[in-house]
Amino acid sequence: MKKIFNRFGFSETEGKVITFILAMTFVGISSSYVKIYLNDEEPENFDYSVQDSLFNAAGEEDSEVDVQKLEDKKVDSKQELLDFSASKNISKKADISSLIEKSINMNSAGIEEFTSLPGIGLSTAEKIIELRNKKGRFSKITDLLDVKGIGKSKFERIEKYLFIE
Repeated sequence: MKKIFNRFGFSETEGKVITFILAMTFVGISSSYVKIYLNDEEPENFDYSVQDSLFNAAGEEDSEVDVQKLEDKKVDSKQELLDFSASKNISKKADISSLIEKSINMNSAGIEEFTSLPGIGLSTAEKIIELRNKKGRFSKITDLLDVKGIGKSKFERIEKYLFIE
């Protein structure tokens, strides 16, 4: 063993420390394997929702904390953290599906209309309106390419919903 560690440039003491660390790592992994795979019991799930609610409520100034009310409130934190379903994005998709071709007038649309377009968020909508106010009016739909954040591909996705009056 001493020759192996000397070959890698370790002293005898460093070799002993490395051997101890490797042995303890192996013991830890083995015990975890036994606990998880050979034990038929479900791992215990801890519910910290009451403590979290009390902690969050304690940070609020001038508020009376109703402990019983907070304890009764149950939050499925696993579901909230791990819910990657499409249901959270339904509202945006519903807005897109409700759009009709040539339904948004670029010279009179507000932030709500622009944000209903696919790929257009609040800041981009504000930039569109800022450019429109600066120019006075849009003369052609391709003027949107002057807006920072709207490139050729985004423009191609939204141009069918826009018109100029």
